[in-house]
Amino acid sequence: MNRDLYEKAERLYEQEKYEAALELFKALEPSNEVRNYIGCCYMRMKEFEKSARVFTELMEKEPDWSRPVFNLGRTYLAMNEYNLAFEFLTAAADMDGDRDDAFFYRGLLYQTLEDYDSAISDYQRSLEINFSQPETHLNLGNCYDYEGLPEKAMEEYYSAIELDAGCAEGYFNIGRILMKRGQYTQAVRAFSECEKLLPNDVETIKKIVSCFCRLEDFESAKMWNEKLLLLCPDDEKVKRLHKKLCEKNEY
Repeated sequence: MNRDLYEKAERLYEQEKYEAALELFKALEPSNEVRNYIGCCYMRMKEFEKSARVFTELMEKEPDWSRPVFNLGRTYLAMNEYNLAFEFLTAAADMDGDRDDAFFYRGLLYQTLEDYDSAISDYQRSLEINFSQPETHLNLGNCYDYEGLPEKAMEEYYSAIELDAGCAEGYFNIGRILMKRGQYTQAVRAFSECEKLLPNDVETIKKIVSCFCRLEDFESAKMWNEKLLLLCPDDEKVKRLHKKLCEKNEY
């Protein structure tokens, strides 16, 4: 195998340049690893029938290898073929009990189907195998939140942020829970961290404005609402609120 070409194809894949990576993988000797990458390129390019065919052929050639089984499950999940996705993700987990990714994607399947108890179980199993997964912590936190367990949800959101300081969704979800509790000052801090990571995110700024209004800090609310006006000048609710805030700040 041309090792330089293989490594270049891998780099392109990691850079999410899937079409370019696919062309290079096709030019290589078709080893099992190369075939698996080809299937993954097709999956990332949303050519799911092609990816399913590649992974099925690879499973037939290497029946004891869990990776194509897992990737076929991912493909069917992306196609919303939930029964088939469950079948192959479960098979991958049974073949290799240390596949944290198989439990993650099966948890994602359960979460999609709103079976939060099963999703929680699979996300927990995935984290037992590999704790350093910010996205798994986020999803687990969301499931806890759906189940009415905000304390556990917050723990998972904080874990996600500890693992990835750039996890804007973690900060947003923490702010959302704090806001529900009426802890508006703390919520503003969380939403502000989110806004630093996602500048000009309309939903985050709306939450900040709402918190300042609840705190009766109308000057700060007006300042943030002016930013909203620049981002969505045709939003009638934003314009009406701006008018009210201007009136309040006149006194």
